[in-house]
Amino acid sequence: MPEELSGYLSDNIWHFDTECIDDHGSYAAIANRMAVLAQGGLPLLNVEDYVDVEEREAWLSFTLDGHPYKWQAKVDDDWVDPFIIAKLTELLDSRNVGKRFTYINLGGQDCLIGCATPEQRSCLEARTGLKVEWLT
Repeated sequence: MPEELSGYLSDNIWHFDTECIDDHGSYAAIANRMAVLAQGGLPLLNVEDYVDVEEREAWLSFTLDGHPYKWQAKVDDDWVDPFIIAKLTELLDSRNVGKRFTYINLGGQDCLIGCATPEQRSCLEARTGLKVEWLT
């Protein structure tokens, strides 16, 4: 997808700010972005969410391989619930596509998330000197 359509500079790495939950569409955007990063390894369909910070209610739903999923998210102001990220990570891992989500800690409320094979992860660490971890 061209940059002008996706809004991102790359479909391989994502600068993710964990303080990003503000309204309907926030969790759907996260799920869709992670599906793009997985490059076909996590083909989510019918992605929907509900976010009402004031009412302290949020959820994410989608279909994967014909199976419907719906996860409740804890509401903590505008912070993402790490449970949702962990569940998306588990789903990709369970599909055995040879890739996993990666994580680079930037030391604040943001991080870099990508998706790579073990060889790509090792190469990225070697070339950049950054600590590239598997997202869990």
